[in-house]
Amino acid sequence: MENEFLIVSRSENGNINPDNLELVSSSENYDFYARQNSVESFNHVRILIDGYVLPRMDYFDAYKQYPQHALINKLYKKHRDRFPQYIKGFFCIVIADGNNLLICNDIHSVKRCFIKEEISGYYISNSLNILRECFPFEINPFAPAIQATFQHFILGSSVFKGIEYSLPASLITISKEICQDTYWNADELANTSTEISDFSSFNSIFRRSVQDHLDYLNPKKISATLTGGRDTRSVLAALKSLNISPHCFTFGYPSGIDVSAAAKVAQATGVEHANHYIDPLDHREYNRLVTNIIHNNNPFIHIHRAHRLDAIIKEEEILGAIDMVFVGAMGGDYIMGESFNDYILTEFLRRYLTKSEDTDALIKSILDKHYVRYSDQTIEFIKDYLKTLGLKPDIFNKSIEFKLVYNLIGCTHDIQDILLFMNHSQYVVAPFMDVDILEALFRSRFSLFYNNRHTKNPFDRLKGGELQCRMIKEFTPELANVNFANQYTPNDVLGNRYKYITKRILHLLFKKQRKPTFTYDSWFCQYTNDEVEMLSPQLADFYDFDAMADALSSNQHPSHEGYWHKYSNPIMLSRYITQNLTSK
Repeated sequence: MENEFLIVSRSENGNINPDNLELVSSSENYDFYARQNSVESFNHVRILIDGYVLPRMDYFDAYKQYPQHALINKLYKKHRDRFPQYIKGFFCIVIADGNNLLICNDIHSVKRCFIKEEISGYYISNSLNILRECFPFEINPFAPAIQATFQHFILGSSVFKGIEYSLPASLITISKEICQDTYWNADELANTSTEISDFSSFNSIFRRSVQDHLDYLNPKKISATLTGGRDTRSVLAALKSLNISPHCFTFGYPSGIDVSAAAKVAQATGVEHANHYIDPLDHREYNRLVTNIIHNNNPFIHIHRAHRLDAIIKEEEILGAIDMVFVGAMGGDYIMGESFNDYILTEFLRRYLTKSEDTDALIKSILDKHYVRYSDQTIEFIKDYLKTLGLKPDIFNKSIEFKLVYNLIGCTHDIQDILLFMNHSQYVVAPFMDVDILEALFRSRFSLFYNNRHTKNPFDRLKGGELQCRMIKEFTPELANVNFANQYTPNDVLGNRYKYITKRILHLLFKKQRKPTFTYDSWFCQYTNDEVEMLSPQLADFYDFDAMADALSSNQHPSHEGYWHKYSNPIMLSRYITQNLTSK
């Protein structure tokens, strides 16, 4: 990471000498370390940007002439701690201004910092590698239970005890004390009035935001993920309407339905397209990729993202230095809502929110299933976690659905690929996560608040796909005649609904078995067996190793990722713990 930083309270700064970082600003309250070439100075104000920024749409024309650091300086001088309301992107920004220091990050916390706060002082950094030079790490005793029940670390918690991460849209100010606040509140999206009633108005905002990214950041080599679904096709259609032809790539088996559908999209638009997949797909090659992920030392990236890492590495080999990658993250989620798949949203959450079960018994059964050792304190911790997130047993509504989509998918699951890609591209753009597009979506009748994945009414189910199909047809009409992976075209969705529903029924009755994009077969069982034998002994108090090994050796195993979490989660924790607790 080029833009690493460390901020230390003066009371803690005894023998701090972080490798490769220099003291760039010091006051009676803090010391700020970074690489000199990553910080720009404007008189007495010093600014570091980890990630990238650009002006928000309403202020774009007024500020588009300013480079990124000058943009932040200009906005900070004018608006002080309200300046993040005028920018967007994926960023963690540090501003040192005399005795005062300010840190903020983006609305999904893609870029974040880690905070260790004690009575005697604090440490703040965007790098765990830097922090572990300052103090020894300890395991968060609730980490295994968090992963078993939620799969993701949310609400600021992390793998390590006492180390929290900056929440989405954090605004951290430091003078004599640390004050943590936010400059933007996702919950307010649920309360916005409906101002956008037609599809073209939303489409115009979407296209304009994509254009602003291109104009301000001026990329030369552009890549884009392409699947068989609506999200990535919507993004590609917008790019094509702007006369941009990115190099597209799809990850997964060459015979998978995503790859074949994406290839037809590429052919219809004339864009170059590559299929990246792990070859040979075996436990040794997979372990090499996992080791690469662990080496980056971001415990919010799971080892299951190895095939995504493989894809972006191969994409970089084709293009050389990539300036910008477009991804379709969060399109379907913010439009259609959640899908309880016992994978991204866990079995625990599905049962807790949709069934009448004793909460203590449910938590215990899930922890047992994941071989997690627990105490009464563990059970109470998970129950408090649920309360903090605003979840209650057997209550599921649109407000709860939005909380799940934003916190567990937008701010945790989908950012994993973005973080991996940012190690191989200067900019990663996810239009559906853009604050201007997000606010426009929730000012319309096209968001998850007006759609329902779970309804049995086939006409109501059609509504969710209509927005993106209209985007595709308006932006790049030739793509409206190309099948999605589910064998329907945008024109099918937008045409006669009775014909479309009939086509869907016939397809469901006679469809052939589709090969998935990625499966976890015998090779993954071999990988898991190898890793379970080497689990860190520091996890022995938190997992039942013997029960895990017995089940692994005796059971028949499905090939989908959600099943394997009960084994891959302790493997992931073990690898990150081994890296961070055995070296300093």
